[in-house]
Amino acid sequence: MKTIWVTGASSGVGEEICKQLKERDVQVVKLARRYGTLKKVDGQTYTCAIDMTDVDSIHSSVNQLYSANLQPDVLINNAGIGRFASSWDLSDEDVQMMFQLNMIGVIQLTNRVVPHMKKNQSGHIIQLASLAGKVATAKASVYAGTKHALLGYSNGLRLELKPFHVSVSVINPGPIDTPFLQAADKTGSYSDNMGAHLLQPDQVAERVVQTLKTKKREVNLPRSLGILGKLYQLAPHFIEGIGKPFFYKK
Repeated sequence: MKTIWVTGASSGVGEEICKQLKERDVQVVKLARRYGTLKKVDGQTYTCAIDMTDVDSIHSSVNQLYSANLQPDVLINNAGIGRFASSWDLSDEDVQMMFQLNMIGVIQLTNRVVPHMKKNQSGHIIQLASLAGKVATAKASVYAGTKHALLGYSNGLRLELKPFHVSVSVINPGPIDTPFLQAADKTGSYSDNMGAHLLQPDQVAERVVQTLKTKKREVNLPRSLGILGKLYQLAPHFIEGIGKPFFYKK
């Protein structure tokens, strides 16, 4: 039976991923700051505290799980945070938190599980990035920077792990109707502006679970925004011109 770790598992997309995984013959380890020490909650599900902004917490949690023989076959790096504001309006703490949680913590946790996967000559790492990492918008410059960094890291990591038969997949969703979005945009205007275009957590979770089987390199959600990202790379000035309302929705 495979063991799958999911960070940011207590709400939003992470919680939905764990719900969908319960329908499969796998062990699920739900990782989030709000949990306590390692606990088995049902026949195939565990919870364990982890603070992705604290390297000591990351090391402690991994040690607990390894001691319980719950080494991961799959790591789903889902935890993340955003703050939507012009760069100069963000506090130093907000900038530090976004990079620590969205990027640095991901590297620190991944580095702790890679030796196990290399030894087994198998494994799968799934990163929840964002289409913001491909197409930045106003009032998301710093957030987009963290996700752009995550994409670059994941592409390099994929090459490093290929000789060891460890796969790296990246999921790039557009805006999702979750508590993340509510925390990122205190005004609520972005949610209102996006309206029916918001993805639902179960949609994103379904594609993540599908990727466990396909091990696809990259998944863009929705597909239309993925196409926009490719066009933006070819002609950024043109796309910014014709799509101006999109770039200023926040």
